[in-house]
Amino acid sequence: MISLSWLRDVLIDWLLIVAAIVLGCKFWYLIPISIFIIGNRQHALAILGHDATHKLVSRNNNINYMLGNFLCYAPLGLPWEGYRKFHMSHHRWLGTVNDPELDRKIESGMVVKNATRKNIIIQFIKDLLGLNVLSIRKFTIKGTYLDQAVIEFTHLLIILTVFIDWRIPLMWYVAMVTSLLACSRLRIWHEHVGTIKTHLIEANWWQRLLFLPHAAEYHHEHHEKPSIPYNKLKDFASGPRKKVSEIH
Repeated sequence: MISLSWLRDVLIDWLLIVAAIVLGCKFWYLIPISIFIIGNRQHALAILGHDATHKLVSRNNNINYMLGNFLCYAPLGLPWEGYRKFHMSHHRWLGTVNDPELDRKIESGMVVKNATRKNIIIQFIKDLLGLNVLSIRKFTIKGTYLDQAVIEFTHLLIILTVFIDWRIPLMWYVAMVTSLLACSRLRIWHEHVGTIKTHLIEANWWQRLLFLPHAAEYHHEHHEKPSIPYNKLKDFASGPRKKVSEIH
């Protein structure tokens, strides 16, 4: 059995990416908008891939791997098994000195402990301009040989789209180092930074669209009940919750 809600949302995200690519190929002056949309939906795919690493897409582990990896993680250059082990350690050791996630994000420059709203906005703009691309290299997660093989195969297919239109791989990779990074960093700011556990946040529609897709605002509930799929986390929401603007 496969989660139809998950498949629907993956399909919608990919359709939006394809639409943005077509838009950029047809109207060159809209390429910046296309790149932003592509990166925004790349981030949304990463959130859906996260559910697959928790084995919530299917009861069959192989299906979780195939769908989550090929549709979400490999196209973004994320090592499936490497990330899964890293993320499970984060869940196990959340709020302790053994939690690998927050320290890695601070060391890489993805976040700082005492950021102001002004600093967050500046980093967002720098991300969109590609000025923070080196932070991606510092925030690498080591994968297995199979992880690397799948990533290389997937990106070979992406690169081959150059024979359809050279702007396709260009927009895909520029989005990965600009708007994908920008949206990811905004979400990360509102998960664990400034608390030993997770923030209880309340997001509005544009915040969900920009950097908290697919119920990412319920990250607290996810840590409390990691066996619950993303689309059902809202049913377990607790409070009191803070608005996004009140977190930092």
